[in-house]
Amino acid sequence: MKGIVVISGKLTDKWLKLCGVVGQSHLGFLILIRQSYRGNLSLLNHEKIHCAQARELGILFFYLIYGAEYLVNLCRFRDHKAAYLQISIEMEAYLHDTDYKYLKNRKHFSMWRRN
Repeated sequence: MKGIVVISGKLTDKWLKLCGVVGQSHLGFLILIRQSYRGNLSLLNHEKIHCAQARELGILFFYLIYGAEYLVNLCRFRDHKAAYLQISIEMEAYLHDTDYKYLKNRKHFSMWRRN
Protein backbone atom coordinates (compact mmCIF):
# COMPACT_ATOMS: atom_id res chain seq x y z
CA MET A 1 0.00 0.00 0.00
CA LYS A 2 1.48 3.32 -1.06
CA GLY A 3 -0.04 5.60 1.54
CA ILE A 4 -2.95 6.56 3.69
CA VAL A 5 -5.11 9.56 2.93
CA VAL A 6 -7.50 10.82 5.60
CA ILE A 7 -10.60 12.63 4.40
CA SER A 8 -12.61 14.39 7.05
CA GLY A 9 -15.15 17.13 6.86
CA LYS A 10 -18.84 17.72 7.40
CA LEU A 11 -19.85 16.87 3.84
CA THR A 12 -17.65 13.80 3.43
CA ASP A 13 -18.48 12.49 6.92
CA LYS A 14 -22.23 12.71 6.25
CA TRP A 15 -22.05 11.16 2.76
CA LEU A 16 -19.69 8.34 3.73
CA LYS A 17 -21.65 7.53 6.90
CA LEU A 18 -24.85 7.29 4.85
CA CYS A 19 -23.09 4.80 2.58
CA GLY A 20 -21.63 2.95 5.58
CA VAL A 21 -18.07 3.56 4.36
CA VAL A 22 -15.16 3.69 6.79
CA GLY A 23 -12.31 3.19 4.36
CA GLN A 24 -11.63 2.38 0.73
CA SER A 25 -8.55 1.45 -1.23
CA HIS A 26 -7.90 2.91 -4.67
CA LEU A 27 -4.78 2.34 -6.76
CA GLY A 28 -2.73 1.36 -3.72
CA PHE A 29 -3.88 4.22 -1.51
CA LEU A 30 -6.10 3.70 1.51
CA ILE A 31 -8.67 6.44 2.03
CA LEU A 32 -10.06 6.76 5.56
CA ILE A 33 -12.75 9.13 6.75
CA ARG A 34 -11.19 9.73 10.18
CA GLN A 35 -7.65 9.98 11.47
CA SER A 36 -8.58 7.65 14.34
CA TYR A 37 -9.08 4.74 11.89
CA ARG A 38 -5.32 4.68 11.15
CA GLY A 39 -4.81 2.37 14.12
CA ASN A 40 -7.57 -0.05 13.13
CA LEU A 41 -5.45 -3.05 12.10
CA SER A 42 -8.33 -5.17 10.82
CA LEU A 43 -9.53 -2.29 8.60
CA LEU A 44 -6.02 -1.75 7.26
CA ASN A 45 -5.62 -5.49 6.62
CA HIS A 46 -9.06 -5.62 4.94
CA GLU A 47 -8.01 -2.87 2.53
CA LYS A 48 -4.59 -4.47 1.94
CA ILE A 49 -6.44 -7.62 0.87
CA HIS A 50 -8.36 -5.50 -1.63
CA CYS A 51 -5.08 -4.10 -2.94
CA ALA A 52 -3.77 -7.65 -3.47
CA GLN A 53 -6.99 -8.57 -5.28
CA ALA A 54 -6.76 -5.49 -7.50
CA ARG A 55 -3.13 -6.24 -8.36
CA GLU A 56 -3.93 -9.77 -9.46
CA LEU A 57 -7.14 -8.93 -11.39
CA GLY A 58 -5.99 -5.57 -12.70
CA ILE A 59 -7.75 -2.39 -11.61
CA LEU A 60 -10.28 -2.41 -14.44
CA PHE A 61 -11.38 -6.02 -13.92
CA PHE A 62 -11.39 -5.57 -10.15
CA TYR A 63 -13.95 -2.76 -10.40
CA LEU A 64 -15.94 -4.45 -13.19
CA ILE A 65 -16.25 -7.69 -11.21
CA TYR A 66 -17.01 -5.80 -8.01
CA GLY A 67 -19.73 -3.74 -9.68
CA ALA A 68 -21.24 -6.66 -11.61
CA GLU A 69 -21.42 -8.85 -8.51
CA TYR A 70 -22.98 -6.02 -6.53
CA LEU A 71 -25.68 -5.44 -9.15
CA VAL A 72 -26.48 -9.16 -9.45
CA ASN A 73 -26.63 -9.45 -5.66
CA LEU A 74 -28.79 -6.34 -5.39
CA CYS A 75 -31.30 -7.93 -7.80
CA ARG A 76 -31.16 -11.17 -5.78
CA PHE A 77 -31.46 -9.74 -2.29
CA ARG A 78 -33.04 -6.31 -2.90
CA ASP A 79 -30.95 -4.98 -0.02
CA HIS A 80 -27.75 -2.91 -0.24
CA LYS A 81 -26.05 -4.41 2.81
CA ALA A 82 -26.79 -8.02 1.80
CA ALA A 83 -25.68 -7.34 -1.78
CA TYR A 84 -22.44 -5.76 -0.56
CA LEU A 85 -21.62 -8.55 1.89
CA GLN A 86 -22.13 -11.22 -0.80
CA ILE A 87 -19.56 -9.75 -3.21
CA SER A 88 -16.83 -12.40 -3.42
CA ILE A 89 -14.12 -9.75 -3.14
CA GLU A 90 -15.64 -8.47 0.12
CA MET A 91 -16.29 -11.97 1.46
CA GLU A 92 -12.59 -12.83 1.22
CA ALA A 93 -11.53 -9.54 2.81
CA TYR A 94 -13.98 -9.85 5.71
CA LEU A 95 -13.14 -13.51 6.26
CA HIS A 96 -9.43 -12.77 6.66
CA ASP A 97 -9.22 -9.17 7.89
CA THR A 98 -8.11 -10.23 11.39
CA ASP A 99 -5.53 -12.75 10.09
CA TYR A 100 -2.54 -10.46 9.80
CA LYS A 101 -0.36 -13.14 8.18
CA TYR A 102 -2.97 -13.99 5.54
CA LEU A 103 -1.42 -11.99 2.71
CA LYS A 104 1.91 -13.82 3.06
CA ASN A 105 0.26 -17.16 2.25
CA ARG A 106 -2.69 -16.02 0.12
CA LYS A 107 -3.20 -18.02 -3.07
CA HIS A 108 -4.12 -16.30 -6.32
CA PHE A 109 -7.85 -15.79 -6.93
CA SER A 110 -8.69 -16.73 -3.35
CA MET A 111 -11.90 -14.72 -3.58
CA TRP A 112 -13.34 -17.60 -5.62
CA ARG A 113 -11.82 -20.46 -3.62
CA ARG A 114 -13.69 -21.98 -0.74
CA ASN A 115 -11.13 -23.32 1.71
